[in-house]
Amino acid sequence: MFCSRTWAVSNQVPQAQDNDRVTETVTVDAHDLFSQLSTSVYLGRREPRRGLLDSIQNVSEGTIRVWRNWLSEQCETKTFSDGTPVTVHHDSSSQRDRKEPMMSGDVSHTKEDPKRDKSILWINTRDDNIGIKFKVKEKKWRRTTAMPILFESDVEVAVSYEVEFEEILVRTAHLLFTLEEAKQQMANDGGRAIVFGSLKMTSSAPKRMAQIVRLKPESLQEYKECHAKAWPEVLQQIKDCHIVDYSIWFDDRSSTLFATMKWVGSDFDADMAKMAANPKVQEWWAMTDSMQESFVEGAKGSTDPKGWWKPLEEVFRFEG
Repeated sequence: MFCSRTWAVSNQVPQAQDNDRVTETVTVDAHDLFSQLSTSVYLGRREPRRGLLDSIQNVSEGTIRVWRNWLSEQCETKTFSDGTPVTVHHDSSSQRDRKEPMMSGDVSHTKEDPKRDKSILWINTRDDNIGIKFKVKEKKWRRTTAMPILFESDVEVAVSYEVEFEEILVRTAHLLFTLEEAKQQMANDGGRAIVFGSLKMTSSAPKRMAQIVRLKPESLQEYKECHAKAWPEVLQQIKDCHIVDYSIWFDDRSSTLFATMKWVGSDFDADMAKMAANPKVQEWWAMTDSMQESFVEGAKGSTDPKGWWKPLEEVFRFEG
């Protein structure tokens, strides 16, 4: 069985280069058949005046498997043995495969089928709802010797490519269903019970939150120890996301953790997006999630859009 690394693209925001190109380096190690890109897709809405993000909604999370042979086939910098460049054409495969002439007024053939385009890779969700169109260029390795190196197979050689993100494709139905589900969830929450780390609230008014999760009894001591020495990067991110008065309580009879906090920012969605994008926070969540069991049905972790800690409904408040 071949394995490979997963490169967390979503945590490393690509920088615009040369005419606003967005690129990423993909490396396939020796004896590996593929590499993986970890992806997170968000839909943002900008303010009409200042152009700042007004709200952010999670659309999808997953990975894209990038195969060694696909990179080689799509590479635009390949050459023949005599040094002649190999030209890679990006014509629509739906046009290449079309055998029947298009009839007047027939619009079914005027639309290209993205699934036929080999330059598009799809996120490994249940359905091919989100894909990314790439351009590929090979990056040469620097060798310390001028002597030629012979390999029995191409798989024995580590390769590196620069992939350029041309465009992202999202099925309209998937996008509409996602937004409708988020809208319904917001209505059900009533603006009072919010999952820490999810993207469900757009109100700018300060909010108090409470939520619970079950702690595995055997992990109690480890959980206390890691929070006694909480990572500075995580604490700083909590502060930067305008979370204050954050406390976690423990009930030994039910082995339940009870957390309370107050959010005092101006854009909850943007703050939570920054929180979720921090690699150190993700590492902290992965560590603490392994010690917990969620009360949220079907939840897979703190990065799950469903949430990991179960929100509680506030039934009474007295501020004096």
